Amino acid sequence: MNIGIYIEMNIVSSLICILLYFQQKKHKVFDFLGSTEFNSLLWTAVTIMAVDIVFWLMIGGLLPSNETAIMAVQSLYYLIQSILPLFFMMYLVDASGQKVKRFWRPLLYIPVLFTAAVLAKNFGSGFAFYVADNSVWRADGYLLVILAPMIYITNSLLLCIFFCVRAHHRDMEQKKIALHMLVCVVISFIGAATCAFVSFVSPWHVFVSALVYLYMQLHSYRESNLDVLAYTDSLTGLKNYAAYSHIMEKMNEKIVENAGSRFAVVVMDVNDLKKVNDSYGHKVGDELLISASRLMCNIFQHSPVCRIGGDEFVAILENSDYENREDLMNRFEECMGMTTFLAGDTQLPVSVAVGFAEYSREKHAEFEDVFQQADTAMYVNKARCKIERK
Repeated sequence: MNIGIYIEMNIVSSLICILLYFQQKKHKVFDFLGSTEFNSLLWTAVTIMAVDIVFWLMIGGLLPSNETAIMAVQSLYYLIQSILPLFFMMYLVDASGQKVKRFWRPLLYIPVLFTAAVLAKNFGSGFAFYVADNSVWRADGYLLVILAPMIYITNSLLLCIFFCVRAHHRDMEQKKIALHMLVCVVISFIGAATCAFVSFVSPWHVFVSALVYLYMQLHSYRESNLDVLAYTDSLTGLKNYAAYSHIMEKMNEKIVENAGSRFAVVVMDVNDLKKVNDSYGHKVGDELLISASRLMCNIFQHSPVCRIGGDEFVAILENSDYENREDLMNRFEECMGMTTFLAGDTQLPVSVAVGFAEYSREKHAEFEDVFQQADTAMYVNKARCKIERK
């Protein structure tokens, strides 16, 4: 490769790392996935590419040098080359939510120390690489120099595979993050393998590309995740009042634009929540709300269900759920009788007061009118439930 082009690629890759640092600091993309470790990766990558630039300036005769100076710079390069994959592996561990015990953390540096020992011995003997004719040449012991980075990268690959398999059974969002990290490691592995076994081409341009990929994917994930969190009830996982307000706006737009709008509103209020909170505590009250919300989601599977208050929920039925509205309301009553929640050692029944109203162009000017009719019907049902329980 032309030395000038090689140096330019290192400069561009270094500038990309610096840009990523300031971008992630501005947008806090990695705050939830280890910003300190990611920043260490970026600056270590900048450092090794700076050393690489100095090396190629020496080789090209643009900096004064001798064989000892070239050997020293190349040895420093290989030492940092063993440290960077270690930082990458530690970042993956921290980002996955795992913790390395303080006792084990120093042991992770053993391959780096081994590389340092190999480089120190090589400085006098040249058994791994040597300088001749103003160039660096590999020797029989070169594999020992790249052993540490290959160990760290291989372990990172295995860790990502493990995280993907484990997340598959626990959390699909975590699996997505693990898959992005796996792609990043695979890209880095390809770059390292190319450098180690094909030629003296630097893997860092490929590594920086992998970091850019990871940044872009996690930035996109963070933005979408923030949107989800903003419209999600933290206890039940249902849509919250903010999401409900957005849905109301959309429904009112449909009413204005389309005289043939067909939908129904189901207002639901969980009975006896205060009594359960006072008798068993708020944790049991939360279990009541969670059980009730699962019932609602199981019945109204194709409709948005929102928690708009402490014990009040709303479902907006359209399309297939609207067509099957009578069957769904009957199923709700039937399934409610079989739904329970755990209070101490006792399974208690879930009771929900329900009100239902269908949109009518003649009766309702806006969505709120339909809601009010359903809300009134819910309170009538609630009063009847109290009488029946006496």
